[in-house]
Amino acid sequence: MLLLLEIGLTVTAWRQGWKGWALLPLIGAFAYGLLNGLSIQPGAQPDFGVLILGDVAAVAILALMILVRKPAQTT
Repeated sequence: MLLLLEIGLTVTAWRQGWKGWALLPLIGAFAYGLLNGLSIQPGAQPDFGVLILGDVAAVAILALMILVRKPAQTT
C-alpha cells in the first residue's frame, strides 16, 4: 500500500515540475531497504519497523514537494 502511495506521489510531483528530483525519495527508499537487507546477518529476522520508517520518510518528502510547488524556471 505504501509503495502505491509513493508511486502516486512521485508521478504527481513529476507532473508539477520536479522532474528528476521527484525520483530521489523513491530511489532512496529502495536503496535504504536494499542496504538494510544486505546488512542483516544470516538467519536474523529483519526489523520491518526500520524499513517502514524509510518508506514513511519518502512519502513525507514527496508530500512536501507537492505542497511546495516548484517555481517556474526563467531563461
